[in-house]
Amino acid sequence: MFSSNWYSKHCTAFKALMVLSVLAFYSSGLPPIVLAQDSLAQSNITTTTVPSRADLETLLSDTDTPMFLRLGVFGGANINLHNAQFSVIPGCPTCNRAIWGSTVGFGWSVGMLAEASAEAFTTNDVLRRFGAALRLSYATHDAPFTQREEVQVPLSLVPTGFASVQHEWQAIISTLGIEPVLTYRPIDYLSIAIGARFGVTLGSGFSYRERSLNDSVLYKLPNGELSSVRNERTGQYPTRAPLLTALTAGFSYEFPMNNTGTVMLAPEVFYQHNLSSLLTNEQWSAHSIRAGLAVKWSPYRTNRPELTPEIQQKLRLLKQLDSALNAERKANIAQKARVDSLNRVITSKLEEFKKFGISVNIAAIVGVDASGKEVPSPTLTVEQFRSSSSQPLAPAVFFDDNSAVLPSRYRRLRASERGNFRLEDLNGKSSVEVYRHVLNIVGKRMTDNPVAVLYLTGCTAGAGAEQTNPKIAEDRAQAVSEYLQDVWKIPAKRIILQKRGLPEHPATASSAGSEALAHAENRRVELSSNVPEILGAVSIDAVRRVVTPPMLRIETSMQSGAGVKQWDVEISQFVGIEAVTLKQFSGTASNVSETLRWNIADEPTTIPQSGQDLTVQLTMTDVNNRAADAPIVGIAVKQISLEQKTVNNASDKRLDTYDVVGFEGDETVRLDDNASKTLDALRKSLKPGAKMFITGFAETTANDAQTLAIAKARAQAAAKQLGVNDAAIAAQSVPSEAALPEARLYTRRVQILVETPTR
Repeated sequence: MFSSNWYSKHCTAFKALMVLSVLAFYSSGLPPIVLAQDSLAQSNITTTTVPSRADLETLLSDTDTPMFLRLGVFGGANINLHNAQFSVIPGCPTCNRAIWGSTVGFGWSVGMLAEASAEAFTTNDVLRRFGAALRLSYATHDAPFTQREEVQVPLSLVPTGFASVQHEWQAIISTLGIEPVLTYRPIDYLSIAIGARFGVTLGSGFSYRERSLNDSVLYKLPNGELSSVRNERTGQYPTRAPLLTALTAGFSYEFPMNNTGTVMLAPEVFYQHNLSSLLTNEQWSAHSIRAGLAVKWSPYRTNRPELTPEIQQKLRLLKQLDSALNAERKANIAQKARVDSLNRVITSKLEEFKKFGISVNIAAIVGVDASGKEVPSPTLTVEQFRSSSSQPLAPAVFFDDNSAVLPSRYRRLRASERGNFRLEDLNGKSSVEVYRHVLNIVGKRMTDNPVAVLYLTGCTAGAGAEQTNPKIAEDRAQAVSEYLQDVWKIPAKRIILQKRGLPEHPATASSAGSEALAHAENRRVELSSNVPEILGAVSIDAVRRVVTPPMLRIETSMQSGAGVKQWDVEISQFVGIEAVTLKQFSGTASNVSETLRWNIADEPTTIPQSGQDLTVQLTMTDVNNRAADAPIVGIAVKQISLEQKTVNNASDKRLDTYDVVGFEGDETVRLDDNASKTLDALRKSLKPGAKMFITGFAETTANDAQTLAIAKARAQAAAKQLGVNDAAIAAQSVPSEAALPEARLYTRRVQILVETPTR
């Protein structure tokens, strides 16, 4: 996990990023911003006062608060559109007329509302403008109905014998309903809504009267008085519908009433289309148009002219980075507490173990840089570089004595697996391991170059059983051809088989080191092609991780009165939530070591994978099976990625590695023609400012000084061919599988590291 001071070390970088981001907003048109002074209190960046319209903390806070959240009340006037398709008025035997028809009335509505958007679930600028609302409303649906009728009366009253009578019926309806609607805001303050209304009828009353339209015709009332109106009555409809349903749609536009936009006045217009009748057994539809005002309140600031969608996205990113840092800091504090607790337990146990004469301790951990200089209390820095590697491909397949069977050390695939074979998967493998894929590399290149022709020349050692079996050369070439045809589906017409005895340039006892080794090198199938790229070097682009310092020295102390039985040192690191073991040393009483060397640069798989601290734990068991653990020691780790260097515009470089083989014998330093051509091509490709580090290799022998002298001479021969005098020269002896010709071939080599500045 991160050490306790991780957050403080990286806080400055994060705050610097915040400053740069805000200044970038300013330059792109955002109103000037003044950073809160406490957010830069520990930063090493010199602050500049900028005219301000908003505080950064407010902006960051607003990115997490919804803009479209409303609570409020509304009210307005209704225009009611009625169509009464029924002919009965309860309790009125004289007013059961024909279908009443359509009319327009007026009413009013009041209610409460709540609105929210999809902002809490998405950052997409289109989707976040959709939302939902819920309204609770009380409405009246009054409407006047009239209908004329011609009735017969004595001719003495009217000239025609008929008089006009008007039936007047006033509906008095009120409902309570709930309105769930979907909303969309094409712009910040304009809201379009569509949904439904579900309601119940609170009151369904009516008033009725019959009025004469002729002044000369009057009704005689029961009390003897004459009147132009009769049958006046009021009542309630007993058959009102239990549930009213309607479709509703409308829009509103909000006008902020204060600077922050938390209070708004919104004119609105809604249309309601009823789907059910107001009465159970009759057809009576009542649609309405409502126009009115709503007063809305939002708990958050809605007036944000400085927060464009682009700037909101950038501020969200800053918020995420800050949250990530806080989470890491909290995790680091928790991990430190766990480590401290563990250390206390281990220390307590160690004191107890000392009573029995057993103790272990990690005395020191020291870094060693490339020049051999010691670095006390080191921090491992893992930096990424763009790089490439070029590894030569030996144009031969070697066979066992008097055998035409492909040796098992060559990597072979099934036909179904060839589509998954990629040269990039060979990145990080040694030159010998890459060579052992020679048949797959050639097969893939032949597939990618349909005009290429491959020549396979079978050879023999010309000695022993092979001296009397010349057909073995043809069989060896045929074995290679069959693999390419069966697995890589290379047509037979593109493979030319040839045979001979000894190779055209056979190995000799003097060049190989012995007669037996020379025979092993001559038992081969030589590969050549009309397309040079088929057998060219394997070049792979990759990201290389370089660790500084490249080596750690761990000093330990192990003491036991009874004697050491077993000891173990484990170096691990948390990657996410999983503990990964990077390196392990172990031994018994016969090899108790107080100084352990971890050469990280030579073991790429052990390079730390995250920025968490390494933990070094030493455990020892004595002959009485009593165990003792040393206090855990941490090693700080710093990761520098390509992205970080790009963001910080830091200086950078490429690291390109070239392996060159072509030294004819174990002790020779003379380059052959192919190696000379490779080095000439490399010399022409060098760019100004490039630095070279050349390491010569030779097979380990009993005389280590002589081995290193040969390796250094090879590096110097390569530097001379390249025409450089300032290259760093190094020598290294490596063990090889002496019986395998390809192992000896790839041991007799030089490796050239070219550092080219890119910024």
